[in-house]
Amino acid sequence: MRRSLTPEIGWIELEILRPNELFDGFKSRLNMFALHFDEVINLPQPWIVLAQSARCAVQVMRYGDRPVFGIQAHPEITPERARMLMKGLAKRAPEHISTVEKVLAGRPKDDELAGEIVRRFLAL
Repeated sequence: MRRSLTPEIGWIELEILRPNELFDGFKSRLNMFALHFDEVINLPQPWIVLAQSARCAVQVMRYGDRPVFGIQAHPEITPERARMLMKGLAKRAPEHISTVEKVLAGRPKDDELAGEIVRRFLAL
């Protein structure tokens, strides 16, 4: 893991790279909220990358064929909660104020998949 050169702040598009039980039947590109300044790089075996975004090569990963996953983005955060987080970020990290203002001025693009992803995970 390392500090990301281009942090993801706001709504992003994930590209599903491999079929998997968490995302089967969904579109190949999903929209959800992200707020992170670090990124995973150089996954050791048996970790597998399942999804990526334009700025983050490892958005979703899985430990081999086991039901152990890591998700960088935040499908569990609703657009309303994301706006609250963004307002808090603006106060705590003024160096990101221009990005935060753009996110708050835009319309959330969120597929609201948290419930279904959690149900699928628990079924595994």
